[in-house]
Amino acid sequence: MRLYPLLFILLLNVLVVSCDSGLQGDLNENLPPKTSLTLNEINLPEGERLVSQVNISWWGDDPDGFVAGYEFYIGDPAEAAEDDWSFTQNTDSTFILPIPEGSTYANVQFNVRAVDNDGAKDPEPPSLTFPIRNTEPTL
Repeated sequence: MRLYPLLFILLLNVLVVSCDSGLQGDLNENLPPKTSLTLNEINLPEGERLVSQVNISWWGDDPDGFVAGYEFYIGDPAEAAEDDWSFTQNTDSTFILPIPEGSTYANVQFNVRAVDNDGAKDPEPPSLTFPIRNTEPTL
């Protein structure tokens, strides 16, 4: 009977010694997320335009983690500073797109990019140009 506790202790020591306590190899580089808009383009008949209030939806996918949120920018992204992008965790919102003062019509670009759990941002975010018109107020 004294043999069983001794065998148990010996087996336990073998298990502890044989366990690897560290990971080996190199970590994979973080891959950026991919963002998609629910629409790829807007096709309206000639002369037709949207009102300036639009609902826009999007989604993202991250191959090596998860999407923590999204950043959107209204306008030309080449002119945007990093802090001009607005963060949200929503996958849709209603926007009132800006029309330049004194204009009746505008083509407004909406851009959105996913941000993953490691802070990486979609390097090629999708964009969509909305042809909008200013609606005159009614009395």
